Amino acid sequence: MTAAAQTHDNRHAALHGELDVTFTVTMPASEKDKFLTFWSDWKTGDKFDRRLQLRNADIEQGRKSLAHLMNLVMHVNFTCGQSYVVAGVLAGMYNGDRVKPNLFDLKGLDSDLIEHLIHVLRLHHENVMEIHRYLPNGSAVFEKMISAYRLERKRRAR
Repeated sequence: MTAAAQTHDNRHAALHGELDVTFTVTMPASEKDKFLTFWSDWKTGDKFDRRLQLRNADIEQGRKSLAHLMNLVMHVNFTCGQSYVVAGVLAGMYNGDRVKPNLFDLKGLDSDLIEHLIHVLRLHHENVMEIHRYLPNGSAVFEKMISAYRLERKRRAR
């Protein structure tokens, strides 16, 4: 077998998970037990599979909550205090450099709105894609919301 043919066979085997892989891990000795627990969990797949299921459920719930909250803030009277707070938090996730929500205002939200925001925060945390990309024409929707609620603060000169 030629070297080129062997390389092709090895690539094919690697793509299909047919080759063993060896790697070295360097870490502080204090982290050894934590790593071995992780490795054991990964090898059995149970916890990893469960975490993956939970992550996918979080993403799906986050998408639903984002759609619900965007519907609320885009179709409610723009002077409603709760919709203003929700819009501020969502806009902060969209562009935190431009919009800085006052997190103290979250105390004034109904519990169901807090739950929806938590789901959207989890979605944002997963960072599968930017928050506006979960919505059709998301950038325009978020920009319209920021403008309608006058959320963008003027920057101070440095």
